[in-house]
Amino acid sequence: MRLGSNLPDDVQASEILPTVRAEPVEARAGGVYIFVAIVWLWAVDGVRPTPWDIAGAALALAGMGVIMFAPRSA
Repeated sequence: MRLGSNLPDDVQASEILPTVRAEPVEARAGGVYIFVAIVWLWAVDGVRPTPWDIAGAALALAGMGVIMFAPRSA
């Protein structure tokens, strides 16, 4: 057993963990975060978003969609 690991010495973490591309996951988190931040400001803090805020959130969500649904090779 290696120090700080629950894996036996002959097993590598890459052998048991799925290989996932980080880009779609990060894009989803970023796009949703921006959208929720704008909604939170409006609903909770009472700060009405400007048209620029709405446009920026829409652009972020559109960018998220491009990254999330882009064709990927296996």
